[in-house]
Amino acid sequence: MQTSMFHCPDMDTLKGLAEDFTPEVEAAWIEVYTLLASVMKQAANAQKAS
Repeated sequence: MQTSMFHCPDMDTLKGLAEDFTPEVEAAWIEVYTLLASVMKQAANAQKAS
């Protein structure tokens, strides 16, 4: 399995999938996690600006 420079706490939970934790699953999770984090940051910044 290819390792990633990306780390989030939930990534360790996903590794419990063992052989089902494929590079494709990792890439998809990183994409979703990054999008969610971005949306949350934008919402927090918008709330601060109000």
